[in-house]
Amino acid sequence: DNPAVFSSLGLRDVSGISFEDVVMDYTFDGSGHAKTQKPFQVTGSEDISFKNVTFDGDNADFGTGAGFGLSIRNSEGVVVEGSHFSTFFKAVQVVNSDDVILRGNEITDIRSDGINVVASNDVLVEGNHIHDFRTSPESGDHADMIQIFSNGTDRPTTGLIIRDNILDVGEGGKTQSIWMRNEEVDQGRAGEEMFYRDIVIENNMIANSHTNGIVIGETDGLTIQGNTLLRVDDPVLDETNIALTTPRISVNKKAQNVTIEKNVTSDLRLPDGEVPEGWQVGDNLIVQDNNPDAPNYVHDLFVAAAPGMAHDIANL
Repeated sequence: DNPAVFSSLGLRDVSGISFEDVVMDYTFDGSGHAKTQKPFQVTGSEDISFKNVTFDGDNADFGTGAGFGLSIRNSEGVVVEGSHFSTFFKAVQVVNSDDVILRGNEITDIRSDGINVVASNDVLVEGNHIHDFRTSPESGDHADMIQIFSNGTDRPTTGLIIRDNILDVGEGGKTQSIWMRNEEVDQGRAGEEMFYRDIVIENNMIANSHTNGIVIGETDGLTIQGNTLLRVDDPVLDETNIALTTPRISVNKKAQNVTIEKNVTSDLRLPDGEVPEGWQVGDNLIVQDNNPDAPNYVHDLFVAAAPGMAHDIANL
């Protein structure tokens, strides 16, 4: 009932340390930039675990979360499981690290990104509940529940699995769901050597109100299967433009060895409207929520899924 409380944490070049049932409580003191503070860091370390840990942030700019909940860099064998992150600029960032597990965590009340994975190998993002962000339209932030990027890196992310997560806008602000742009390739700074590799995105539940549901850049070896993407109302957005508020699946036309199957979504944004050579696309259910008389109306298929109805994620 009275757990140990850490106001900051710096693990550097260490191994074999586990934190359980403790609190990481960050207070923004006004010094430095609220977007860059990293009070809890794991750097150059291995075999580190955080289980049932509460990461409690603080408000700063625009009255929203400040700093990073947990920064993992140049490390190996890090496990974050059953933990809670709230009131940060970004919740968890994994950079240049291998064999990382993020499982069964709750991430909420975040200003920008829930999970970042950058230039890392063999990362499992499984069974997390990411919901109800407190974004700031005035800040110009690019908010994502899960974001993978390559900008400024010299090795691609490989062996990434994003599985069995619930991504729910809830009563929160505008966010994209799974955003995986490959900037180094699409900006012409690199070629196929920087394609993401061996990426699996499966069995995720996305209830959101932004068109970018699952967006994937240049990748070699991509499986998107068994995901459900549904639109729910968000009072922050323009509900008159259904296209902008309905999550869908989109994959860059240069991607290779792609499988997209058994998903429920409003749209598959296939390159030029056709299945590219070498792609396997099938058994996807295309649904819609703007015409009750048309086929595959969402309200006929799911409980508590009709536009304008308060949704219960447990019923979707």
